[in-house]
Amino acid sequence: MQKDIYKLILSLCFLSFLAACELTEEEQNAISDIIGEDQNPGSDFEYGPLEPNCHQQIYKQPEAEISKKVDLLFVIDTSGSLDSERQQIGDGVDAFLSALPSDVDVNIGVSLGHVGSRAGKLYRKSSDAPLVLKSSEMDSDAIRSQLSYRMRYTAGEGASDGGEAMLYSFYKMLDPDNVQAAKDEGFFRDESALVVVFVTDENDICARYPDGVTPVYDPQGSEVSAFNNYCGDVTPESVLAKANIFASGKPLVMAGIVYHEESVVPSGGENEMAYGILELIDQASGAKIDLAGGNYHIGLNQIGSLAVKKLSLKTDFVLASSNVDAETFEVKVDNVDVPFSFNEINATVTLTDYAGIENSEVFIGYCEPPEEPDLVAPVISNLAVNQITGGSAVIEWSTDIAASSQVKITHVASGSSVLTNLMPSLKTEHAVGIQGLNPDTLYKIQAISVTNGMESYSGELSFRTGRSIN
Repeated sequence: MQKDIYKLILSLCFLSFLAACELTEEEQNAISDIIGEDQNPGSDFEYGPLEPNCHQQIYKQPEAEISKKVDLLFVIDTSGSLDSERQQIGDGVDAFLSALPSDVDVNIGVSLGHVGSRAGKLYRKSSDAPLVLKSSEMDSDAIRSQLSYRMRYTAGEGASDGGEAMLYSFYKMLDPDNVQAAKDEGFFRDESALVVVFVTDENDICARYPDGVTPVYDPQGSEVSAFNNYCGDVTPESVLAKANIFASGKPLVMAGIVYHEESVVPSGGENEMAYGILELIDQASGAKIDLAGGNYHIGLNQIGSLAVKKLSLKTDFVLASSNVDAETFEVKVDNVDVPFSFNEINATVTLTDYAGIENSEVFIGYCEPPEEPDLVAPVISNLAVNQITGGSAVIEWSTDIAASSQVKITHVASGSSVLTNLMPSLKTEHAVGIQGLNPDTLYKIQAISVTNGMESYSGELSFRTGRSIN
């Protein structure tokens, strides 16, 4: 193979010389691909040396696309225990806005975690206030004041245990009629990123608890009936699937200001981790802000930085060679091993979990299987019968490559044949002694040699034993 490569390079160079021009960049890249020098010299990391018959393919994830429009939706638990926190979150909206480029157009809406007539609808406390708070029409002070007021003064609902059906309400908001109603108010705009922030101090009504987790006691006893009545089709998975279809490739951020795995959950009341919301955020690779920390402005600033960026990360990579030894794979993102799968049919590596962030470096290293040696049968020569007596003889021959030794002996008069025991040791000079022959008898012999499963037979050679065994 290596000789063929050198011939190709020389041929291309010779043709280039005849044409009085240099190799094109495409031709030079073709040569590099053939000899396996796949590594990008501009790599941010150092990888192992490139071994013969191996490849190293390096890719850069694209930069994020910046959205100039953002729709920010707060889906909130309306329980009275959260009145103060919701107001503080509304007051902290400046931190969200400050994380956005100055030319980004932001519309903000609030939806309640209800199951009744308010489910899936935009909410306002005062009928004379706009349903959607628009940065194009209001300054940040006005937005903060309006948002803080409607986050603080919500409406209650018994059927959802105080307004704890955030997943259900958002799921219903993506129904066509509710989408159109929001669009009519200037929300869910075309070409707009969508940021959904869930705010709650306990589980969602539609949560499926992890194994081993006992729900916090529900003194009203309404959570089970609400789950049975409204949550049949509403799961974190179904909500995210519906949201992704709705976003249709536009930036989508799922976030929560909740108690999560690293929170210190206050004792007493019905406080607990936001099961249901947490799974949705994890599946969407979103942001979890600690409700117990109180630093909501920091979390809102973080969410704002995510809001305008659309990441179109590459997860499928076609290999330069389809002849791959799957045991040799190395797949890394920013020099860290990551899970992947390999499709042999189309020679494609797929990142199955983490694909990095913008400008992340994806490294795929692999080798081709070692080339199988050409299998050829040994060539037998110099067949001879020596040391003949009345009852024995020694059969000798040569082979061009090392091979085993065996002899077929045929009694000419009767036509019967036998084989000597196989001598498996591989050699090029062979000698097989034969005993128990009849005196003064004509025999034919044939040498047999095998290597790498390839078998050779010599031509037949006749000889007669001596008249006496002695």
